[in-house]
Formats: sequence, C-alpha cells, structure tokens
Amino acid sequence: MSIVDAIGSLFQSKSTSFGSPEDRAVQDLFGLVQSYINREDLVSHLDQRVKALILKKDAEERLDESIVLYRLYETFIVSNKPLVIKQEFSAESLRKTIADSFSVSTLPLELSLYFLPEEKRKLALVKIILMKLGAIIVRDIGSTKLQGMISQISRGNDHFPVQIEGDALVFIDVPTQALKNEDTASELLKVYAILIFDLENSMGKSSLDHELRDLLMVFQKRYEYELVQYFLDVTPQDFLVTERTNFTSSGMVKKQIEQATGEEKKKREESEKLMRELAQKMSEVEKQNTLLEETKKAMANILSDEQELEERLKTEKDRDEAILHSIGEGLFVADGTGRIILFNPVAEEFMGVKNADAIGKKIDDIWDVYKGGELLESLDRPVYQVISKQIRLTYDLKDELYFLPKRKKVRVPVAFSAAPVAGGKDAGAVVAFRDISDLVASRKALEDEKATVEKKVEERTQELKAKNDSLMKAQEQISEGWLSLQQEKARMNASINSLTLGYIMTDEDLNILTMNTAITSILGISKNTVNLHDIDVSFGDSLDLHAALEECRTKKESRSVTNIIFKKKYLRLFLAPILMDTLDKDLLGIVLLFEDITEARLVERSRDEFFSIASHELRTPLTAIRGNTAMIQDYFKDALKDQELNDMVKDIHESSVRLIDIVNDFLNMSRLELKKLEFKNDFFDVVGMAEDVIKELATTGSEHKLMLSVTKPIGNLPKAYADRDRVKEVLINLIGNSLKFTAEGGVTVSFVRDGESAVRVIVTDTGRGVAPENQALLFRKFQQASDNIFTRDTTKGTGLGLYISRLIIESMKGTIGLDKSEPGKGSVFSFTLPTEKY
Repeated sequence: MSIVDAIGSLFQSKSTSFGSPEDRAVQDLFGLVQSYINREDLVSHLDQRVKALILKKDAEERLDESIVLYRLYETFIVSNKPLVIKQEFSAESLRKTIADSFSVSTLPLELSLYFLPEEKRKLALVKIILMKLGAIIVRDIGSTKLQGMISQISRGNDHFPVQIEGDALVFIDVPTQALKNEDTASELLKVYAILIFDLENSMGKSSLDHELRDLLMVFQKRYEYELVQYFLDVTPQDFLVTERTNFTSSGMVKKQIEQATGEEKKKREESEKLMRELAQKMSEVEKQNTLLEETKKAMANILSDEQELEERLKTEKDRDEAILHSIGEGLFVADGTGRIILFNPVAEEFMGVKNADAIGKKIDDIWDVYKGGELLESLDRPVYQVISKQIRLTYDLKDELYFLPKRKKVRVPVAFSAAPVAGGKDAGAVVAFRDISDLVASRKALEDEKATVEKKVEERTQELKAKNDSLMKAQEQISEGWLSLQQEKARMNASINSLTLGYIMTDEDLNILTMNTAITSILGISKNTVNLHDIDVSFGDSLDLHAALEECRTKKESRSVTNIIFKKKYLRLFLAPILMDTLDKDLLGIVLLFEDITEARLVERSRDEFFSIASHELRTPLTAIRGNTAMIQDYFKDALKDQELNDMVKDIHESSVRLIDIVNDFLNMSRLELKKLEFKNDFFDVVGMAEDVIKELATTGSEHKLMLSVTKPIGNLPKAYADRDRVKEVLINLIGNSLKFTAEGGVTVSFVRDGESAVRVIVTDTGRGVAPENQALLFRKFQQASDNIFTRDTTKGTGLGLYISRLIIESMKGTIGLDKSEPGKGSVFSFTLPTEKY
C-alpha cells in the first residue's frame, strides 16, 4: 500500500481532528510528492511517519511534523537521480513544479511558505511572526489590548493590511495603488516593530526576549538558514543578542561546509566527465595511431597523404593538450609501468616539477602517497591499483589521502579520481586530483568544536554524577543519623537557652526561625515574634538593623555593632552568616547575638570619673610638693649640708614631677575619651614644628649619645590643619619613646605627602625594635610592648603615652601606627594630618 493509500484509508476508517481543509491539503501534497518517487521501498520509514501523523491531536505538533516530512522527502528527491525518482530535481525546481501543479494557498501558511517566490516567502514569514505575537498578546494581556493596538496603528488608513477576527490577526490583500509609497511587507514590519515596543512596555524586556527566543527555536526547526536570518534581521537588535551571535557563527560554518561540499561534488563530476572524455579521446587517438601506421605501411609511397595524416595527428594532439591545460585540477597520465606521459600545469605547480622534467619519470620519483598517517608502498598506491586491476578509484575528504611532493616536502590532502586507459594493463591510467586543505581545515574546526561540546557534556555528566552520588550518600546519612540529629537538636536548644546573650536565628529571607529566652528579656519582645522588622523599628536611630543584616548577607562575613542605645540599656550586636559548606558558600540564614553591656558601660564611666576626680584631687598637693622642693633646692642649698638629706629632697622633687605628669596623662586621657578636650586647629608648618621639637630634645639626645635629625622633604609640603601644640606633644612622645629604647644610632624625622589631602610624619629609630607578637599591644591603654606582657618594663612608663597620642591624632581626623619594626634593627612610627579644613 502506498503512502497516499495509507492516508486515505485512515481518513475513511476513523474520524480525527486531522480533517480540516488545511489537513486534507497536506494529505494531497504528500500524495503529489510521492508520485515523483519510483523506489517507494526506500522511503518506507517516511511512510510510517505519515501514517502516525494523523494520530497527533495537537495541531502545532502536526504542523511541525508535516514540515519535517516534506523536507525529508525533498532531500531524498534532490539527492537521487532518475530510476530512483521520476526525473532529476534541484530543491528550487521541485518547489516550483509543486507550486505550478498544486494549490499551495490551501496549505497552512507555515508550510506553503516553501513554495512561494522569495519576496513572497519573506512576506509570509512576517505574517507568521505577527500571528505568533498576536497570540502572545491575547494569552498574556488579553484580546482587548490587541484590538486596541491594531486600532491605534491602523487609524486613518482605510487599506491597512491587518485586521482582527475573534482573538486572532488576519491579513487582507490591499490594492497596489492604495499602498502609496510603501509595500505590504514594509507595512507589516511597522506593525511588528510597534507590537514589539508595546509588548516590551507591557511584559518587560526579559519576558519578551524569552518569547522571541521560543519563536526563534520554532523557526530554526522549521525553516532554512536565510529565513531564520531574516527573522533575526527584522527583530530589534537589543533582543536575542546571544542567539543572534551564535546563529550567525554556526550559519557561516554550515554555509561554508555546504558550499565547499557542493563545489567539491561539482568539481568531481566535472573531473570525471573530463576524464571520461579524455579516456575516450585517447582511445580514439590510439585507434587513429594504429590506422595511421597501417596507412603509412600501405601507402609509404604517397608522401602527400602521409603529411596530411601527420597534420591531422598534430591537430588531435594539440586539441588533447588544450583540454589538459584547461582543466582546473591537477591531471596526469601514466603508462602501464607508472611513468608519466602527460602532466598538466596545475600538476606542475602542485608538485613543483616542470612538465619537461616529469615526463618519463616514475610517479614514485616525484611524490609519495600517504593514507591517513601511513606511507603507502609503491604497489599499494592508487595509481598502480588502477593500472593493475583495471578499476576506477575515487578518494574524497573522508579517505584521508595525502600527496607529498618530494621537492616541497609538505604533505597535502587531496581529492583523487583515477580511471584506467582503454587497452589493458599496459595502457596506463588517467588521474585527476586537487588540493582540499581548506576542506580539511574546516572539518578539523568542526571536529574541534564537536570535541569541545562533548567535553563540556562529559564534564557536566561527571558533575551531575558526583552530585547524584553526594545526594545518595547524604540520603543514607540522613536516614542513619535521624535520631542523632534529634539528639543534637535538643542539645543545641538547651545550649541556646542557657546563653546569657540574646540569640536569634533567621532563614535566608531573614524570617525568624528560633530565639532563646534571654532575647525576650533583653529586647522585651514576645517569643512569637517572626518578623525582624518589628525589632528594627524599636531601635530608632541608634541602629539600622536592616542595613547591618543586608551587609552581612551580601558580603557573607561576620560583623559587630557596639554602643547601641535601646531604651535605658546599652547593647552590643554580633551578626554571623550561616553558610553551606559548598563551593559557592550558599547562605542559609543569619545568627544575631545581643549582649546587654549596660552594667559594663556604667562601670567604665564610674572608673573614668574616678580617674578624673582623683587626678584633680592629686594635682593640688603634688603641685605644692613640687614647688616646695624646688624652692628648697634653689634657695636653701646651704641648709642641706647633709648629702643624704639633699638626695632625699631631690628624689621627692623628681617623684612629684613624675606623678604630676602621670596625673596629667590621666586627665588628658579622660578628656579625650569623653570628647571634652578642646583643639585649636589652624594651618601650620609641620617641618618647622619638628625642628623645634628636635632643638628641645637635643640635650636629651646628647646625654644618650644619640643623633637627632630632621630630613626635609623634596619639594613643597602643604601645611597641616591641626592643633600645633597637640601635634607637638605627640611628636615629643614618639621621639621620647625612641630615645628610651635606642642605645646607639639615632632618631630621624621625615615627611611625605599622603594622598591629595594629608601629610605623613615619619619617626625612624635604630633601637631594639618590637617583637612581632607584641606589636598588636601598641597604642592600647596601659599596655607596653615589653617581652612579657604581665610585667612592667624599666622605663618608668605608664603605658598611656601611645594611647593618648592615638586619641589626639584621631580627634584631628588623622591616623597613627607602627609602619614596621624588626628586633635589633629599629622601628618606624608615623602619623598623618589633614591639609584641608574638616
């Protein structure tokens, strides 16, 4: 039973949705296409698919399958010759024949497009695009919106080519004179552009791009490269950006391969035709030579006839040589022993050997032959196979045949066709060949691309397998450890509820999952609170909880917030992200710990007030002691005859001075911490200030046999904006510390610009340095970077000097710190000061 009979019987035997006029037209089309095929047994698989076609209930699936079946029939007919088919067709001639003998307008527009002229084919594609967009608008926005769009676009145009029937777009034929200066395609493309614009505003660019991508996939499945490219060309450039690039790249490669394959096939057919003609000509020449010899023997006495025959032979020979020279491929003729008797110019250029040098030489003397990567022995080479076996041989791209000209020493892939010369094994062979390096390169590029894709697929497969194995393992662990998990959960809840800190755990969306009892008393909230927003608003301006949570979530890092004022309490907050142990560190939630530090702050404030009051109370008696001992030393020297008594008065005076300095440090520290110390900021020359300090400390330096120096900067240094006396106090402290811990060498003060709006003052000494493990103790209250942090050093320091220096510099918008230090080599301290008002 034929395909047509099968379709007819199925329509008669059962009623299906495959009964519309368009579906019957598709049936008739397959019947017509089948009539062009003689060998129906070769398309039996297509017959089965046609039988299954009517079983598809979805109209869109039937349409897709109908288009695919037609293209398969077309490919079969175009790639075969008469006997298999009724007559030889190209794709275009087959479509034109169908269009001339069949009413293609009865077919679905998506299928009839194949049989339209090129200009109408593109117009039909635009109509299909508009119908698809119309369906999207009705589906996602509503038919009212579509009607409004079309009404607005067609306003004032009585001959507009688009109308609405029901919920779908329909197209009408418009008289040519009514189109003014624009054709129907231009009108429809305008409609397409306007619908795209409106859809982008209604759906959003991302959603519309997704719909257009789905439409592109449908067109790629149904239509040829040029029509898909036309769809991409008429679609606005900011849509389908990636798909446009990928399609253009793959299309170019595909067209190059199709073009190269077509050209190769055409050239091979031409070569075979020329070879047949050449073989026929050579056979005729051989016959003529034989006839000439017989005639010469019979008519040796007739010189005029002999001359005429020689001229005819020369003419035939010249004509054969002209044929050889006109062929665009390499061509040569070898005799039965493999010696070259004809060699055309293309072969000369390819082999690097002139015709005169090649004639009479064996093929093996001029070039070698490789099959794949293997050098062929002489008798295994194609030419000798043709001569010895009297067979025709053809090699193309897939056979991997290479010629290696011995003068060029470079292997070149070739397409090769050879036929024996009529006359037996001694007659020889005619060979045509050509360089296919470009085709080999194209194939290699495709194979590389295929290998890349396969590698990615393999990697993805391995990744999925690994994930699946991990999942299976995790499932086993879950099933085995469920009881253990419940136990751990109970322990964790007990631990959380035993904390004195307030504890809250959230999910990735910051919804509260759990909290402990302490948080309810610290914040005064209910245990049923589920939204962090209810907690956030209660902090007011003292804490932006939402911002802190977002920073922790986005950076996936812990952070803390101190000195939070909440009602009558001081709180400290610590936030930590809960991260999965994966490569991407996916966020599972956030833990918040609130600590009530109200009591600690009260203790700290009481301590500071104590230091301040105690310092004030100590200064009065200490000042009196210092003054009286100074007067005794200055005015009652004669009364101090006893040296021991004199030393005692001196010790009392020095101790009172040192105690006053300590009390002043306490007072300054207290004022700085409470932000009550006044700063008289102004612009001043830091270099001049440093020189004054060096002069004041010169005596101290000379007592220790140390060099004090100022290194002036190169070029002009901007003036600093700060309190000159406070900066001087800091510099004296830094230099004084360096002098305490420097046995030999000296202390140098230098200056550099620090960015556009600051200067840096650098103090460098050659002292004993600070061990790396103690460097973190510097600039802390009551801390000294000695070898043992639990003992005081012998320099009579309080551990407040660097701490007060840090508070002073930071209060003037500067920074201070240890740049570097090496034990036994010295240290480098520096601080920065602004050069602009703040």
